[in-house]
Amino acid sequence: MDKLAIRKIMHERRASLKNRDFFDAVILEKAKKISDAHQTIALFYAFNHEVNTVPLISYLLEQGKTVACPVIKAGVMRFMKVESIQDFEMGHFNIMEPVSKIEIDPALFDLIWVPLLAFNNQCYRVGYGKGYYDRFLIQTTGLKVGLAYEVQFIDIAFEDEKDVACDFVVTEVRG
Repeated sequence: MDKLAIRKIMHERRASLKNRDFFDAVILEKAKKISDAHQTIALFYAFNHEVNTVPLISYLLEQGKTVACPVIKAGVMRFMKVESIQDFEMGHFNIMEPVSKIEIDPALFDLIWVPLLAFNNQCYRVGYGKGYYDRFLIQTTGLKVGLAYEVQFIDIAFEDEKDVACDFVVTEVRG
């Protein structure tokens, strides 16, 4: 099965997921515990039926963590510092982006929460197909953790030479 077919299946699985609020709460508790051991954290603002990261962003800010979310500029994904949960505006691909002008160097992140559409046993991920995260992840040595629902797991090898695996994936079952 190719990545295009996997994306289509996973979009449908994720969109039709029941008990989303319950799963989000379980995943959020795991994410908080993992995040507590880290200081400089890259995170995404959820969209399109992803695990809701807004409460996690708020929690991390309350804990005094350095938090940054992605902005796409000139075809490159950069992570900009987030000062407040209100510091977002609609951006590229209709994804909320931070308004901050303060970029965080990828080398400074000790934890990166990674969005995905699908993942396998080796923790490789299928994203949205533009390669932004794979190009970003090779620039950092921080812990790379996928954030997903268990229905996004697929038991096949689909990775290629450009793909960067996560260290592990947190779902309502894993992590």
